[in-house]
Amino acid sequence: MGTILVKDGCMREIKPMNGEYFTPLEIDSYLDGAPFAYVLNEERAVLVGVLAKEKGKPVNAVATSWIREVDPSDYVCGPAILIDRKLIR
Repeated sequence: MGTILVKDGCMREIKPMNGEYFTPLEIDSYLDGAPFAYVLNEERAVLVGVLAKEKGKPVNAVATSWIREVDPSDYVCGPAILIDRKLIR
């Protein structure tokens, strides 16, 4: 599975512009605010914007299901990225 962006109920694959890894600026452009990482395992993480809840963004049901195993009491709002951790620099 590639890197998946979930926004407004739609899922789409995204790729780094340089072909190797996502830059911080690139990740910021997809999210609401600075990224916060939910580490799912050694290979994958879910990135969410720290300001999405404050901005009143809608709950992201798909991303919330991804983080349930690591934090069953939390939920995700706004866009989220399911990403291979090796693509984050």
